[in-house]
This record gives sequence, C-alpha cells and structure tokens, in this order.
Amino acid sequence: MKNLSHILFFILFVSNFCFSQLLTGISSDTVKLPQEDVWPIKEKMTPHETKSVASSLHPSFYDRKDEWPTIIKEFWGPGESLAGKLATFDVYQNFARAYNATFLWNPINWDSLASALRSQINDSTSRGEFSRILNDLAFGIKDAHAYAMDNVMRTTSLNPGAPILADGYGFITNFGAGLTPLEDSTLLVYKAVSNHPLGLVPGDIILGYQGVPWYQILGELLQGGVPHTLWMGGAPTADKRTLLCAASESWHLFDTIDVVKHSSGQIVHLPLDSMITLSVPSSYINNEQLQVPGVPMPEFNWNNGAVTYGIIDGTNIGYIYVYHHNYFGVSYEFVLAVEALMETDGLIIDIRNDWGGQFGLNDGISRLMNYPTSTLDPMTRCSPIDLFSICPDPQSWFNGYIPNDIGTYYDRPIAVLLGPNCASYGDISAWQFSYVPYVRTFGRSPKAIYSYFDDVVKPISSGYDLRCPIGTDVDHYNPDSIRWGQEYPLYEEVWLTPDGVANGEDDVVNRAVEWMNNLVFPHNVFPEKGYYAAGIDTAHIFSTIENPNSHQISARGYIKTFGGVLIDSVDFVHQLLNPSGELWLGSFDLPLAEEFYDVSVTSIDNTTGEKFPVPNATKFTTVPLSIDSLPVGIANNYKYTFKPFLKNAGSTYTLENIVVKMTSENPWVTDIFPEGGRGCPNLLPGEVKSVPAAFAVTFDPATFPNFPDSGYFNLTFTISSNSLDYWRIDTLVYVQTYTDVEDELSRPLTFNLEQNFPNPFNPVTTIKYQIPHRSNVSLKIYDIIGNEVADLINEEQEVGFYNIDFDASKFSSGVYFYRIQAGDFVQTRKMILLK
Repeated sequence: MKNLSHILFFILFVSNFCFSQLLTGISSDTVKLPQEDVWPIKEKMTPHETKSVASSLHPSFYDRKDEWPTIIKEFWGPGESLAGKLATFDVYQNFARAYNATFLWNPINWDSLASALRSQINDSTSRGEFSRILNDLAFGIKDAHAYAMDNVMRTTSLNPGAPILADGYGFITNFGAGLTPLEDSTLLVYKAVSNHPLGLVPGDIILGYQGVPWYQILGELLQGGVPHTLWMGGAPTADKRTLLCAASESWHLFDTIDVVKHSSGQIVHLPLDSMITLSVPSSYINNEQLQVPGVPMPEFNWNNGAVTYGIIDGTNIGYIYVYHHNYFGVSYEFVLAVEALMETDGLIIDIRNDWGGQFGLNDGISRLMNYPTSTLDPMTRCSPIDLFSICPDPQSWFNGYIPNDIGTYYDRPIAVLLGPNCASYGDISAWQFSYVPYVRTFGRSPKAIYSYFDDVVKPISSGYDLRCPIGTDVDHYNPDSIRWGQEYPLYEEVWLTPDGVANGEDDVVNRAVEWMNNLVFPHNVFPEKGYYAAGIDTAHIFSTIENPNSHQISARGYIKTFGGVLIDSVDFVHQLLNPSGELWLGSFDLPLAEEFYDVSVTSIDNTTGEKFPVPNATKFTTVPLSIDSLPVGIANNYKYTFKPFLKNAGSTYTLENIVVKMTSENPWVTDIFPEGGRGCPNLLPGEVKSVPAAFAVTFDPATFPNFPDSGYFNLTFTISSNSLDYWRIDTLVYVQTYTDVEDELSRPLTFNLEQNFPNPFNPVTTIKYQIPHRSNVSLKIYDIIGNEVADLINEEQEVGFYNIDFDASKFSSGVYFYRIQAGDFVQTRKMILLK
C-alpha cells in the first residue's frame, strides 16, 4: 500500500472514543437467529431511477444542514395520523417488552427509552421523523434482528436528494462497488462493476464526500435526525462497519465524492452526476470476498446455490463458501462439499458473507469431527412481566446438537473465515465451528447476533416492517457466558488490504493458507491393532506429525475411557527409521480392566509455542471377542458357506451393534457374499451367538488347491461394534471334499492361545488353546526373568480345543509367562499369581 499519510491531510485519526460517542444509543450488543421461513437481512431499498443522461445540478442535501428538518418533512410527508403513529409505536414497544429475550444482557432501560421516544410524537411529527423515532426504538434492543421500518421509506427510490441514510450492509445496487472499512475508518474499494461511472477500481479508497471525512458526515446525519435503514446490533466492530459502509448507498445525499486513487496515490474529487446512469445487477452484494482461483463463488440467490466448493489452484487445500441457510438443501449441500474435500491437506470454510436462515450445517460439521456434542441451546422469555429471565424454548426449531458421525472425521487443519457480513445463522455456524478443536478462525468478528424471531409471533402494524427477537441462544456448556454483543474470539484478525485487492488477492485467504502451510499438526492417528489384551499388551499408537519448517517439536498422547476418564498420557517418540521422517509412536501400558478407549494426540511446536490437539483421534478396546466356531457347508455353483459363531470372551461389557465382514486374499476366491458384512445380535459377557445367515464364498475350481478332493481358505474376519472396527481374526480353514463337507461346530479355525482364567489367580488357573491340524505341541511356564519353571505339554496332538489346569501352589506370588509352540505357531501370554 502506498504511504498516504502526506495527502490524507483532513483525516488525522479516528479514536475509539470518537466512535463510541457515535454509537451511543444506536449500537447493538448481540443477537441471533430467525424462525419460520424468514430472513435476518432486511429487504433492500429501491435503487435510484437509472437515467440515460446525467441529471445535474441537483442541490446537495448535505450542504443544506439548516433545512434538514424542513426537507425531511416535505419530502416524506405527514404519514399516518397521530393516533396511528402512537398505535404503531405501542405495538412495537409493548411486543418487545413482552417477548424480547435479550434484555438480560442489554444495559438499556427499555421503559425509560420507550417513554422518552414516545413523548416526541405529536401532531406535527412527519413520516420521516416518525420513521427515525422507530429506528431509535428498535436500536434500543441492540439486536440486528430488531428493526422497525416504514415500508414507504424502504421502497422509495434513492434518487439524488432523497433524505434517507441507506444501509450498505448487504445489497449495493445503488453504488456498484463493494466497500470495506480500513483501520483509519476510510473505505477500501475491493470490487466494482465494469466501467464504473466514477472509474472506481479495487484498491481505491473512499475518504468521504464534499471534502469531509465520512465518519464526520455520519455523525452529523445521525445527530441531525435523518431517517435511515441501517441494520445495527451486534459486535461493536460489526456495528462500526455497518455505519461506515453506509457511505456507498448514500451517495445521493452529496454532489462530490473524495477518492484516493490506488494507481497514483492522488486524491480526486469527483462529481456524482454520472452516477445517475449507473445500472447494477439486483444481486450485487457487499460480500467482502475476492474470487479464489479454482473455487466457484456463489451467485447470490435466496432459493439455491448458497454452497459452492473446490480446491485452490496450485494447492491441495479445499475451499467451501456458504452464503445463507434459506432452503432445506443447504444442509445436504454442505455435507456433499465436506465429503468431496476429505482427502485435501487443509480446508477453508468461508462464511464471511453468510446471511443466515433456518437450516443448519450440523451434519456437515459432524463429518469434520468424530464425537457428538451439544453447542447452543434456544431460550425464550419465561414471563412477559419479568424482562430479565429466560427459560428453555421447547417450540424453537433450532437444534444445536452435532450428531455422532463415527468413522469419518477431518484430521487436517481447518480455517474458518469470518467477517461482519456473517450474521444470524451465520453467527450460529461460526460458534458451532468453534467446537471443532482443529479449527482456527481468521478475519474479523461476525455480527454476533445470537437471537431468533418468528414470522407468526411478531408485532404487526399495516404499512410497517416490524421485527423483534423472541428468543436467544446460549452456550450449552457455559450458559452464563455473555456471547451477545461481544467480539468473536478470533484466532487471528486479518483483513483485505489495498495492495492485495488491487492485485486480485484475498488477504484473509492468503493468511489462512500461509498458516496451514507452516503448521505443526498430527494426523493419521491409528493403533497397531483394534484389540489389546487388558493388563498384558502394550498399546502402540502411531501418528504422522507434519513439521514443514523443521521446528523443534514434541507430541503427547492421551487415552481416556469412552466415559471420559483419563487413564494415561505419554510422550510420543519420533521414529527415526521412518523413511518420511514424520511417523511418531506412543506406547501405553494397559490396566487390567476391560474397556473401550479414545486416543487423543496433541502436537507442540516448541519453536512457536503453538499446540494443535486432535481429540478422539482413534479408538481401541480391551474387550475380548473370538470366533467360537465356524460351520462349513456346500452350496451350488462352486460355493462354500461359512457361518461364524462369535463369543464375547469378556466379563464386563455387552457388545452392541455388531457387524462381521469376511474377506480373503486367496486368488481362487472370486466372490464373497454379502460384501458389506452381516449383523450379529448383541452379545452379553460370555455369550456365544451366530450371525443370522451364512457367508457364501465362490471359488474358481481351476485354481482351487487339490480340487475336488480337499482344500483350504485363508479368511479374515473384521468385526465392528457401534460402527468401529476393533477385532481382526485371521483364520486358516481346511475343507473336505467338495461333495462331502462336514458341517461341524467343534473344528478350530486357527491356532490360538487364550488368556488364562482366572487372572490374577490363587493358586490354580486354566489355560485354553486350540490347534486346527495335527501338530507337535509344547506348553511351558516361565518366571519373570525367563527361567522355565514348568513343562505342561510336550506331545503331538490332534485337531481340537484343549484346556489344562496349572497349579502354582509351590510358586511365590508374581508375574509369570506361558508359551505355546505348535509347528511354526508361537504365542506368549502373561499371568499374575497373587497369594
């Protein structure tokens, strides 16, 4: 950006104090959401009447300050009768007193404000003056879902001299250029229609009109009683933006505009006569976004197309726009966008321009995380008398619950882009995204209006558009935390710059991409296996940790029960022999209890101090499950059938929602049906049940070993509970002649050495094992330092299930190991003797 300090001679500074005075009585503090089929944004005003030739020499409204009251009276006329004005005023103020749900956090005295404003209404009050009184009354609610507007004021064309201050928050069809405030309260042109009459291009800066800074003009207009259509109420910075952006649609009040041209750095004072020829598409909006290469931007439409997505050119970073929540399909479209971008290296969700509506993004957010959570709860007034009490709203359509979407989650960095054009359900979405732990927010504070209104329960007066929030949303876990009217706690505040927009670059997007490209973060967290033996095995958890700048980093893992009880935490160790140099390992010694565990991993960039957590990144269990038997049958057309019987070998948990999938890598296996697996009834501890129907395995007789006399299958059973795969059982199944297969329940599938029972024991315990074919079997006991202390079996044994008791009466308390060897099969387990 060029140094403009030497030429911005008439703008010295804009202090927070100066703006706090400007906002007194008209700012907002927080709001929320809509109900039914309604919109948080007010309908746009009617643009000026386009002329083919500039109509000139119209007197500047701004120059005629002494005449403002007369101009307002004469232009807008008397309006309805005094009785009608008082009735409309009372309809609104009484409704707000009975229903507005945000008084709890609003410092204003509603009754005093309403009384003071009502006293200003008399026989001589014109339509324009009454409209401004209604403006100020609605502003007292300090909520952008609260407004009171005369429909004549809203629909009158914004032709030169029309005495009304027009909102530049949303549609900007009267100006044809998008403006966004800079820190010094000047306004940056970030986009403009082609061949703009004033020659405005991205990078230009609007200083004000007629040689006066806009912020000064704004104060004069508001203090001078000029009616307006401003959409105020929310975070202080969002309100400041609304006030400043009114500079665009309000050009009709002036005869010249003051612009700093980016190309030269010079201030030019341009006559506004040429603007009367301006014609702008009706959907042109002040979105404060620039086109991202490779990503289609939504064409604004209330009924469709609010979600678009793509991958940023030259990267593998996904990008999603959400413009509003008006139609039912928005939720599904957001899910499709998330699912389409799951394989990207980072994800940017841009809701800087999100005008809200009725349908949320809950299902899509659930795809990004792998655990359910509540977020915000709807509340409404407990009583029309008590202004400051709110209670749960059972009638609200809003659902703040993020459902559980087990098995899919996005474990890469997510940047959510926010700005003051994000309002209503956009605000809600912004807050819900904060529950995704690997989300970081960039931009500026959104509108912060956590409230909602109803198009049925509302104040009604003919000829007016009246809205008042009847509910508010509070954080589910921190209901007393004040969100209403507060700045959003951004990870990083960053915004558009003159140089950036002049070069066609979105500075907010660039910063989010830069953050992703330099971030240390863990992903692809997985256990060595889904099942570990309780008290015996060590759980090995692996994670890839990105470290693009070769910083000094560390990582720590945490295991919790599904109930949230922390069991252990360990430092992860970098696996130096890993070719990619990114694999880290955490090893957890497991307690004796049978449990289901969540694993979380947090990386720490020791160079920058930034931590990046991935909670519930993976899961495993210590609840034992086995295949008790596998009956084999014959079907036609070269098929065998297999019907596994499952055994819950644990003593604590009932295994629920079980699905068994069977696969084989044998080249002669041509098909396994059903491919998606079969469900199994819930299993109580110690219970054995079969799947309801057998699997069918089709084989190629030309390659099947020893066909038709005998053969074998290498089968893998992957077994899940509640949609998560935990158990993998590899089996070698020998079959008899194809024409005479035995259907026997007692044939072992594979070698296995079970955990002794009981364990710990005193002094006798039982050891079970199985062998699928004749083998020389050795079973021995060793002490903790590896000395052999007992030789239980050493002989050739037939196919079958075996058990043997081990009497340790002569041994001292301690840890022992038992080891089986049968042919090439070797397995060792630990047992504990407690006397």
